[in-house]
Amino acid sequence: MNPVLFTTLLMTAYTRAKAGAYGFDRLPAILRNFSSGTPLYVLWTSMATGTPLSDGKSPWFGAGDAALSILECGILIWGFKLYECQRQLFSLAGLLTVLLAIAAAAANVYLSVLAGRFIGLEAPEALAFAARSTTLALAKPAMAALGGNLGVNAALVVSNGILGQLFYPFVLDKLGVKRENEVGRFSDSLSESDGKESRLSLRPLLRTAQQDLASGDDPFTIAAGIAVGINGAAMGVSYLYETRSRAAPYATLAMTISGIMTVVFTTVEPFKDVVSSLAN
Repeated sequence: MNPVLFTTLLMTAYTRAKAGAYGFDRLPAILRNFSSGTPLYVLWTSMATGTPLSDGKSPWFGAGDAALSILECGILIWGFKLYECQRQLFSLAGLLTVLLAIAAAAANVYLSVLAGRFIGLEAPEALAFAARSTTLALAKPAMAALGGNLGVNAALVVSNGILGQLFYPFVLDKLGVKRENEVGRFSDSLSESDGKESRLSLRPLLRTAQQDLASGDDPFTIAAGIAVGINGAAMGVSYLYETRSRAAPYATLAMTISGIMTVVFTTVEPFKDVVSSLAN
């Protein structure tokens, strides 16, 4: 079972079981204790500066808040993976990835909201579609700014990632997307002239990696990475890294740019007003 889906079902079962033990009328209080909605940085800032919390925020920090804080660090973690593939990203393919990700983010925000209204959804539910292809951590501020239904948005984000992981093995293999084989390349790159000292160092590995990155990737690999990054977000990118796909760096870059621009289009004027008008 998908780990995200498993965790969701487990937490739902836990809160309902606890409510059953204490009385179902206690469910709202149990959910508030599980997650107050106050970010960790807000609590730290309040404690460091000695200022009270604003906007009626609670000083309580529950398990759900801790999980969300860890989740919000994920967008920074991808930066380390991008650093490993600088030659791929600082290229014409990398520039194309950035431009396509920005265009896709704009199309997704506006067209998805229009589609939600077209099928008869109310404004909060239609606005939930605006951030359906980003991470949960980035979708939260977007939904807070627009007044979208956070529950519907979370369901869309998770189901989008799960469906992607089900289809990626078939689609990527059909497209012939290349995969890394670091062990094989490393052993082949070691020549007899390297000697014992070279075998114990990272120079052969770094030299081979630089040659591979400089050689470039085929268009199918680049296109697949962009598509997975824009549509599959973190779960799609994780799958590509798990399978050592050459498309992973492009997917990470596309996911990052698309997620950031989604937040821009949903929180910054005048883009925010346009999205709200489409839903209303």
